[in-house]
Amino acid sequence: MAESAPQVQFANRQQCDDALKEVRKDTSNTNWALFGYQPGTKNVVVFQQTGQGNIEELKAHLKEDEIQYALLRVTDQIDNSVTVKFVFVWWVGERVKINQKALVTTHKGEIASWRGQAHIDLYASTLDELASLMEKVTDASGTSNRVLDESKQKRSAPAPAATASKAAAPTGSTAGFSFDNEDNIRNAVKAVRAGETNWALLSYQGNSNVVGLAGTGSGGLSELVSHLEPAGVSYGLLRVEDIVDQHKTFKFVLISWIGEEVPTVRQGRLATHKAQILAIVGQFHNDVLANNLRELTEEIVMQKVRDASGTSNRVKEGVTHPVSRPVTSGGFVPSRPKEPAFTRKESTGNASKPLGKLQTVANCQIANEQEGKNAITAVRKDTEATNWALFGYDNSNPNTITLVSTGSGDLEELRTHLDENAVLYAYYRTSDVYEGHTTVKFVLIIWIGERVPVVRKARIATHKGTVTEFIGQYHVDFTASNQGELSEEFIKKKIQDASGSAVHVK
Repeated sequence: MAESAPQVQFANRQQCDDALKEVRKDTSNTNWALFGYQPGTKNVVVFQQTGQGNIEELKAHLKEDEIQYALLRVTDQIDNSVTVKFVFVWWVGERVKINQKALVTTHKGEIASWRGQAHIDLYASTLDELASLMEKVTDASGTSNRVLDESKQKRSAPAPAATASKAAAPTGSTAGFSFDNEDNIRNAVKAVRAGETNWALLSYQGNSNVVGLAGTGSGGLSELVSHLEPAGVSYGLLRVEDIVDQHKTFKFVLISWIGEEVPTVRQGRLATHKAQILAIVGQFHNDVLANNLRELTEEIVMQKVRDASGTSNRVKEGVTHPVSRPVTSGGFVPSRPKEPAFTRKESTGNASKPLGKLQTVANCQIANEQEGKNAITAVRKDTEATNWALFGYDNSNPNTITLVSTGSGDLEELRTHLDENAVLYAYYRTSDVYEGHTTVKFVLIIWIGERVPVVRKARIATHKGTVTEFIGQYHVDFTASNQGELSEEFIKKKIQDASGSAVHVK
């Protein structure tokens, strides 16, 4: 019998939540909070410490044989204004065992959901890797963006690409990990940042722990993906252009590629090297994780860039945004009048019942495709009462996704259909109010029940690209595995974080 994957629990959830709130409060002198795992457990998070001494004080509490999480509050100066930035540190000490490192990757989604908004995620396994913290803050604030004026000339000089990893050299010294011709890699990264090229790709050489430069060029994403292998692991730095406030702005995207044919054990082992990879790649604005080429298109990458900059809504043309609905005290409006009625689809688990047309993508299939698309369209239409559609796996085929249910109620109604033994995908319609305007928002909820076996989780992780391609446009997505992670307040915060309206400024 497969052992259930451990899920994140809290020894004292209220104490942990209070520590985060204290860091976020403008009236508090506390500027960092540190958390770790309870000794003897692999999934119970405990509060460890808070302080008022910034990053140097925090570093004194980081241990080389522990996995720890820290929320750090720093300030940055932008246009003569002091702005608060929150940095979340993912600390994996150098002496943490490989199997524990692999296990903690399964907690990332839950930890990120719990901690809330952060402007920067910083991964580190040595204190030297925290030396460039303020440089990362400056990059993330947009003050080091390369913006072109009308004459196509650079208005600000790029930050030195190698600064972030000066202290890390030589970087190839962890658990047999090394770079092949590190100077060559650094020069390729510099060329991307200087605009001489627009991509550089680092790849593992065969089944070794050696990473080398696999390619570089000026042909953009389409040229980069031609160097990706289904059995390979690669990291690409891609330079793209976006329009922000009528100015052309450069953005850097980190592409983390783990091919579909890479064994799970190797994935876990290579995850321990990511800090070294990030140290040499340096700063980036967005990251994209993919394991098949369908997840790496110009549309998907640029959508992530625009979502992060707050300049784009992932809504299909033709969807209207009514503004006359009443506003609740929380700033949300009911997406439609709440109705208790819902439509329950009969299970397609009966082998004798035909599944209808199958849309096949990679190792995943969509059964009864038209029925599913009709349900999605109903959620999108203002004239329809449907507020949500739920998709799951067919009982007779673990790689076949089918429509499970639809409903016209609110999130509470949807939650009643989420099973702790199942993997489900919910498409949910809600609304937000921003500067007096009501806008419709669409949310993709990826539900992985707490009792889903770890082997199953690893297998279905490759299906997300198929699901997102089939469902289409949405504003935010997140992963949840217990009912406590699903509330209107949590969804509202996700939406506001994505739109850029939830920035804490002094």
